[in-house]
Amino acid sequence: MIKIQIKVENLEVFKETFLKSGNDVSIPIGYLENLDDISAGAHVGVEVVVKKSNSNLELAGEVKWKRTKSINIPGKKIPAGVGIKFDDVSMEVLKLHFKELTQELSVVGGEMVGGNYIRVRSDIAEKYNMIKQKYSDYSEKRAQPRISLNLEIELFINGVTKKFTTSDISLLGMKLISEENLPVGEEILVLFEDLTAHKQFMLKAVILRNIPNRKEPGKNGATGLKFIFENETQKKELMKFIVRKS
Repeated sequence: MIKIQIKVENLEVFKETFLKSGNDVSIPIGYLENLDDISAGAHVGVEVVVKKSNSNLELAGEVKWKRTKSINIPGKKIPAGVGIKFDDVSMEVLKLHFKELTQELSVVGGEMVGGNYIRVRSDIAEKYNMIKQKYSDYSEKRAQPRISLNLEIELFINGVTKKFTTSDISLLGMKLISEENLPVGEEILVLFEDLTAHKQFMLKAVILRNIPNRKEPGKNGATGLKFIFENETQKKELMKFIVRKS
């Protein structure tokens, strides 16, 4: 898979500069070192490098369009580059890190002043500043949603319990070290323990893909799972676990 790297000062800059409507992102040609290798319909990885927090965000999607040259029309210049539609997993990752900045902005009060400005209640402004600070201190430091982690887990699949070791985990899923090809699309139950917090996790998941072993062609090397959360509490508890382990 082709990987595109975007460097930004913070995630807010990425949102304002690159993220368009819906799941779409537009990347100018200046950010693309491998434009010749990219084609419409291809699946690509997008690594967002956040300079301020020295972290990154791993995303993926499908190339919807590609322009090798800018187009000049009266009153407007359409830049060269590519347009990418992020997959659902990537959008969930983005929503996780952006929602804290916007969830308090819908409640405003006071009279309109100066035409294009609004006066926000002091208590809301103070709360927004606290959220913004929390975002800066916490979310950007945790912008990399996937961490390397060797964790002993059990899978309950088709009435059978199997033991595996993970190679990494995120809020969205985990990768298992596995020579066995597991049934893609099958819903399973994942069990593991957080010995530090004395807590057992029991999460539903779906098998996304089997990953070939690069060193031994023809053999499986790993398997990717996606979590299926039954409620927000499960998601929050898993996030706490990942933060403790990172």
